[in-house]
Amino acid sequence: QAEDGIRDIGVTGVQTCALPICLGNQLFQFCAGLYLARHLQRKLVIDDSALRKHPNSAKRNWISKLDVEFYSQIGLQKVNRTLSLIVANFDRFLYGGSSFLTEDLQVKSISINEKKRLILSGYFQTAWFPEQVNANSALSSIRERLFPLDSMPKWAISDNVAAVHFRLGDYVSHDWQLPFDWYFDRIQELLGQGISTFAVFTDDIQQVKKELESKFGKQLHFRFPEMNFRFSPIEVLFFMSRFSTFVSSNSTLAWWSSYTDAANKNLILSPWEDEIQLPNWRHIPK
Repeated sequence: QAEDGIRDIGVTGVQTCALPICLGNQLFQFCAGLYLARHLQRKLVIDDSALRKHPNSAKRNWISKLDVEFYSQIGLQKVNRTLSLIVANFDRFLYGGSSFLTEDLQVKSISINEKKRLILSGYFQTAWFPEQVNANSALSSIRERLFPLDSMPKWAISDNVAAVHFRLGDYVSHDWQLPFDWYFDRIQELLGQGISTFAVFTDDIQQVKKELESKFGKQLHFRFPEMNFRFSPIEVLFFMSRFSTFVSSNSTLAWWSSYTDAANKNLILSPWEDEIQLPNWRHIPK
């Protein structure tokens, strides 16, 4: 326990999801926690009890697979208990002149609860945290085992194929979704660059299929990999990451697909703001 009475640290998110599990958001939280743990020379302890209680057994199963692979790669210590914290003397970090706690890094609030536990709360949605913990290298390595190149359908392995991610679902009710015209303009641009086939990923296949046919008719080749096969979130992330040309939605899952193996991608068209944009991505405001 530090002299100022702060016993330990917890890292939490401030947003809620339609489901108890949002992989993209969780990865940002993991990276923020891991950076802080390394900065303090401590282990990061994750409370995974809520994830383990998810009513969908398929989701519980892919979480287990991600735990084994991801945690072992980036050095997290995972324990199954009701405590999610970083045990550390926080005073030397908080008062040591660190620039960690800034608005640019999406840390929204700091509080001390009745148990003298310091809580960092925020979105943590910035490229800075993943870069600091070398998450790209870890995810690229994991991808080779969980979704190797030979698991891709043959039609998808071509420079003439691009992936597009449409995020609708709960984004529609919150008015967070990108306009369909934003996607249409990106597709039109890629057509002019020789792209002839589009792999479309979305949480609302029927609606997106309807909009695409209304705009482009049936002359374009749109494929929907999720139509006949149910992928887990981590499989969708890695599947999309395999395309060298990618039109990203404003979903954090799509961000991580863009980020994974980013150096080997030809073109990423994205709506992300500066703090979450990588230098080689092309920012196109919504």
